[in-house]
Amino acid sequence: MEIAKAITKHVLEDKVQKLEGVDLDSIYLRVILNSLCNAKCYFCHEEGQSVISDLPAEILRQAAIDSSELGIKRIKYTGGEPLLRKDLADLTAMIKSVDPEIEISMTTNGIGIERKIDQLVDAGLDRINVSLHSVDRENYKRIFRVDALDKVLRGLDYAKDSGLKAIKINATVSRYNLHEIFEIAKYSQQMGFEFRIHYLLPSNEEAAQTIVPRSELNRYLKDHSDRLETIERHGKETTRYHQGELTVDVKKGNFAGKCKRCDYLSRCNEGIYALRLTPEGKLRPCLYLDSLEMNFANAIKEGNSKEVMKEAYRRVIK
Repeated sequence: MEIAKAITKHVLEDKVQKLEGVDLDSIYLRVILNSLCNAKCYFCHEEGQSVISDLPAEILRQAAIDSSELGIKRIKYTGGEPLLRKDLADLTAMIKSVDPEIEISMTTNGIGIERKIDQLVDAGLDRINVSLHSVDRENYKRIFRVDALDKVLRGLDYAKDSGLKAIKINATVSRYNLHEIFEIAKYSQQMGFEFRIHYLLPSNEEAAQTIVPRSELNRYLKDHSDRLETIERHGKETTRYHQGELTVDVKKGNFAGKCKRCDYLSRCNEGIYALRLTPEGKLRPCLYLDSLEMNFANAIKEGNSKEVMKEAYRRVIK
């Protein structure tokens, strides 16, 4: 629990109340590297971004320095699509030069994995999360709005032997793919990948109309399972559904503390306790609450980036 101790020492000096039920080890820096994407997922919330831009390397470097000094040793690339950054390997090597102990992961649609994964692993990329909401070509096109399933599967087959510490498959559940959950889980298990279910955010009308409530998801999984059990996984109470040798894990809601009382709770469904760094150099403790945002790029110019980073993390966990 060294990270938790570091946060307690440096960030919680003013005795801010920690979120009930949230493991401080789960707090990380979620870096939105760009806004461009080569898929067009109908439900994409674009990490709350509307401006098309790339995050400058110098801002990312300072963010890595300041976060590391606060005890945060996890950085996750998101987008857009991170693989569209031509300097992605250089950025990764830069972060590792700041602190070799920083674990770098990436959420990607996987379309460019086969071409880029070797150089990224060589630069220091540790893990990837691949969004795979369907293993059926036609349904994949319906969700991603591009015909790229074969390319993604080839890339994943190549990446499994690339030296990554872990590959996780993320499936966002909707009306379009509820019937495929066990098929995606089967593919993941056969490949040796961890499988994770994500909940849909109502980012637009079509997304709102295709949301599957947690209760309905649990009922569907129960009806299609041989048995279920309650386990603890990563510190969270989790229901594990068994279908033969297949298993599908569903965590209970990750909302705690102030998030339970938030006016946006019914729209959020996220449960991610991360600090986002936007392409414009803004720090966002919450996807929805603009009032919590802080200008990290300006703080760098003014020489007080460490104080701003510290306050931004405080806003995540208070």
